[in-house]
Amino acid sequence: LAFLIAAANLSWVLARRVRLYALDRLLDVPNGRTSHKSPTPRGGGLAIAVTVLGGAIVAAMLGWIDWNLAIALSGGGAMIATVGFIDDHRSLTALTRFAVQFLSAGWGLYWVGGLRSLSIGESTLPLGLVGIALGVIGIVWAINLYNFVDGIDGLAAGEAITTGMIGGLILLAMGQIGLATVACLIAAANLGFLPLNWAPAKLFMGD
Repeated sequence: LAFLIAAANLSWVLARRVRLYALDRLLDVPNGRTSHKSPTPRGGGLAIAVTVLGGAIVAAMLGWIDWNLAIALSGGGAMIATVGFIDDHRSLTALTRFAVQFLSAGWGLYWVGGLRSLSIGESTLPLGLVGIALGVIGIVWAINLYNFVDGIDGLAAGEAITTGMIGGLILLAMGQIGLATVACLIAAANLGFLPLNWAPAKLFMGD
């Protein structure tokens, strides 16, 4: 609990610092597809990324999660956070973004041993090489789907909080304490960001 409280506070402090930086450099100007009325700083996702990825490494150092999982999350997550923060400053081509996303997905799958099978109830469906392809496509699809919901006050952060907490509770009930810690860490980092993203939003996550 202390770990999660610290993560939420760190995310809040970092988000405030990012907002001060973004006020002069990263303004999301309203257009026909946005819901906000005035230019709003973006790039706050950097605070969440630093908190979650750093927290995963700390969790591995404390023996709460396997190092392979920490490397998968921190390495893949750092790739996405970096290309996203660059894209917030100057728009990158879709090809560049997709290339990094696929590389990140491949990195993560490699370190967790791929997606060799799918559990359905008490049955296990072997996937082989098909599982790797499905895993990479699923991760890239999820990245872009989640990125799409940013820009509406509180929506992306609220989704991460509820999904992280519910997922954490399910994993805890399954005895997966390490994975539950990661899920709750994501929720805590977004909880720290939420006050700046709540209507009217003072900061968006950005790409």
